[in-house]
Amino acid sequence: MGPIYEDPLKGIVDPKAFAYYQDVIKTIKRHGMKPIISLKNWDIPAVLLEKYEGWVSRETLTLCRLSEKSFRLFF
Repeated sequence: MGPIYEDPLKGIVDPKAFAYYQDVIKTIKRHGMKPIISLKNWDIPAVLLEKYEGWVSRETLTLCRLSEKSFRLFF
């Protein structure tokens, strides 16, 4: 499954990706395991790279907001 966000700049979630990852987390829990969420901190969504020239721009703090939103969605 691909990225969870259809539009990272607007924080718009892809419903199919969300449902997929939600199912993965539920399955992990059902089998008595604790899910661990890992967001690739060395990677950056292409739209942020293109619009803000990658990590050199403070605007990439958008990625932090996306990370927070992701954790709220699932936990």
